[in-house]
Amino acid sequence: MKQNGPLALLFNALFLSFILVPLVVVMLVSFTDKGFISMPFDGASFLWFHPIIENGDIVSAF
Repeated sequence: MKQNGPLALLFNALFLSFILVPLVVVMLVSFTDKGFISMPFDGASFLWFHPIIENGDIVSAF
């Protein structure tokens, strides 16, 4: 079994970062208490999740 070289490992790390960093940012911003993207945020809130939980159609889909 042949191991990847350092250039391939660097490429894989950059590719994973390119894919995962935006997802992490969206997840963090979804807990902000403001109506817009605000990093760093002052306080955590479930403001955006509350309407989803109250919607019976979405809850019944799960």
